[in-house]
Amino acid sequence: MKMKKLILKEIEYDFLELFFLLLGETIISYGKFETFVIGIVSGIDEDIENLSEHQNFIWQIRNSSQELTDMLALCEYMNSQRLVQGDKISISESELVENLLSKNWKNETIKESLEYLLSLDIRMVDDGEETDSFFIHF
Repeated sequence: MKMKKLILKEIEYDFLELFFLLLGETIISYGKFETFVIGIVSGIDEDIENLSEHQNFIWQIRNSSQELTDMLALCEYMNSQRLVQGDKISISESELVENLLSKNWKNETIKESLEYLLSLDIRMVDDGEETDSFFIHF
């Protein structure tokens, strides 16, 4: 059975692009099939033409549009404040929560957004095998 290639929703792409940006990666190509996205990223500072610097990935989309919107807002805040170094959030969870509360975020939105983001697991693929993950943590 041939799989039909689908168009990524704008919120899915916006989130994925910013998530990888936080990790110092840029999306080179991608495609959506049913509920998953496959693609290729490369380090922002790497030569895109150098294929050895490319990393394949697969992302099983398990989040609703609202959850993605909330995670996107969280990633936008962390990016604007430069709070991610490598794959690690550079301040404590309590500091991040305090900062977001001071920006008029709702406590429940903070809790859920963090839970979704910290449980996100975008798999790296090498030679057709899932080998590692892209993720963000404290």
